[in-house]
Amino acid sequence: MQEIRVQTKVAAKELHMDVLTLRELMKHGNLPIGYAIKKDGKSKWGFYIYRHLLDEHKKHLGIG
Repeated sequence: MQEIRVQTKVAAKELHMDVLTLRELMKHGNLPIGYAIKKDGKSKWGFYIYRHLLDEHKKHLGIG
């Protein structure tokens, strides 16, 4: 079964926050909807957000 990934802008909209806030929360491990990684020697971060984790977190927050 393939994991369904969600773009940062979509996840931010569903969580009622801006993309920069979402990225910062993920970088620090404070948003349990996936993970953020920065590869050695690279300046950009990669954000991996999964639909099932996003939906679970929305339920936890009471967002329908």
